[in-house]
Amino acid sequence: MGVYVETNFVLELALLQEQQESCQQLLNLAESGRINLILPAFSLTEPYETLICREKIRGKLLHNLRDELNQLGHSLPYQ
Repeated sequence: MGVYVETNFVLELALLQEQQESCQQLLNLAESGRINLILPAFSLTEPYETLICREKIRGKLLHNLRDELNQLGHSLPYQ
């Protein structure tokens, strides 16, 4: 039996998200030969782009947080 999986399947596994256990069970079934996983090529490129985008957002957040902490360090109430 063929089971189609897409981007969210890959992200669940890669990020160990809420449904990763169910995704892992599907992987186990595929490894045992009980099912065939069918994964469109875009389902590998989309998660990569998502991860890169999240990394950039988190980098900006870290930079902004450091800037704010630096600014607070110059205020008497926070020294």
